[in-house]
Amino acid sequence: MTKRMPRAQRRAQLIDIATQKFGEKGFHPTSMENIASAAGITKPVLYQHFASKEDMYVAVIASIGEYLREQIASYSDFGGTTEDRVRAGVTMYFNLMATHRQTMQMFFGKEYISDDVHTEIRRIQDEGALAIAEVFTATRNVERRTALTLGRIFAGSIQSSAHQLADSGPDELHPDALQAAIDETVQLLTYGVMSFQGAPEFDDE
Repeated sequence: MTKRMPRAQRRAQLIDIATQKFGEKGFHPTSMENIASAAGITKPVLYQHFASKEDMYVAVIASIGEYLREQIASYSDFGGTTEDRVRAGVTMYFNLMATHRQTMQMFFGKEYISDDVHTEIRRIQDEGALAIAEVFTATRNVERRTALTLGRIFAGSIQSSAHQLADSGPDELHPDALQAAIDETVQLLTYGVMSFQGAPEFDDE
């Protein structure tokens, strides 16, 4: 007799499978039947964990957001200058775009589902944007609301550069091209952060 998987473990498994399926085809072409079949369960079992496909999609985005915040948190005690911090964060994002391209594109994607889902996804994205902004601006005097705006700009800039690099063809994926893209993005973002007054306890001019 097959042992029943604990509920939390089953939910985590379903989120992993849904992440793969949504990443491959997008929200609308992917059905709950597709996900249930890939998980080796029936749809009624799937609906025991998620009330709807929209609910599952939000859970997937939340899971990606949590992973990103964990990665960002590893830089919270990162020393060095503002440029050092920006470079570490930008490099992390570019590496994630290279190794988890479909997942990152889904997280930052523009696929419209519903107003409620869009609002929830934006909230999750803003949590990540604020987290990376707080790392980038740790040496500057920046209010929380301004940091959130900066975080959105940072994430958008990094996302745009990474997507452009990924869509430019095999030649652009050469390590030298990747490093050049990182350097350009770091230069632009560092200039923006340094426009704010430095915090008294730091001197990284």
